[in-house]
Amino acid sequence: MKPVRIDSLLQLPADGVTVQSEWTTHGTNPVRAMLLELAFFAGTVGPGLYMFSAAIKYNPGMLLGLLVVVFGYAIPHAAYLGRMERSWRAILRPGASWISRGFIFANAFILFAALSVVLPDSSFIVIAASISAFLLAMYPGFLFAVLKAIPFWHSFVLVPLFLIQAIGGGGAVTISMFIVTGNNPPSIPGLAVIASLFVAIIAGLIGLQLMMGIKSGPTGRISVMILTKGPYCRLFVIGAIGVGLIAPMVLFDAVGLLGAPIALAVPAGLMQLTGILLFKYCILNAGAYRQLFTEALIPND
Repeated sequence: MKPVRIDSLLQLPADGVTVQSEWTTHGTNPVRAMLLELAFFAGTVGPGLYMFSAAIKYNPGMLLGLLVVVFGYAIPHAAYLGRMERSWRAILRPGASWISRGFIFANAFILFAALSVVLPDSSFIVIAASISAFLLAMYPGFLFAVLKAIPFWHSFVLVPLFLIQAIGGGGAVTISMFIVTGNNPPSIPGLAVIASLFVAIIAGLIGLQLMMGIKSGPTGRISVMILTKGPYCRLFVIGAIGVGLIAPMVLFDAVGLLGAPIALAVPAGLMQLTGILLFKYCILNAGAYRQLFTEALIPND
């Protein structure tokens, strides 16, 4: 755990807050934490790419979604867990452990998605893979939301937020694949409008998550201040919000509503993916453990 002085943030006497460091690169094992952060990102984009591609029957996108989950999520996540003889107890407790449920969701998705690549005409297999992708995309939100010790994470707003990030990010990748490969269907402007809608929903859910953090109590407000006024302010406000949400929304709307060149959707998609990555990095680093604060010491505005 990393103790952080907050007097510089709040201009208060020397109070302190303990920010979790087990899941960040600032802890005792940064390489291991980096594997988790990679899995956290790929476990969002991969299932979302599969779901979006399956909805429009785009087989290359479905295959890429599978590969992202296998090489970006499953392998790094297994490396993060370490030796199986130590981690099997968490994996084999689906009734009590969200890690176990995530393991089941990931393996079910890999199985059905692989079968859907071999048998793309089987609607049952594609539906089963899409359901598994849906559950895998939501799983991190539930994993965070049940952690009562970290008030900012203890919010079920994260469940729909991570899901919409997955589908929106997957849609951005799908549109970029269409354009880069020269397979430009006439529906790209319409897909760009849909992508912009997802970005707008993500922005609203992030705002709601920040409000929930402020209302969760003193420790939750500290987490919000770490993101908006503290050491991660630039990464969060400029990177995750400005580059990752506002800029993509403008470009997607320009393509979809104003008739701008469809090539603009490619940088829009890249910026959206960058925003998802930065948001997840920031939210991991802003997780503060519940402390015995006095409410009068923490400003409400």
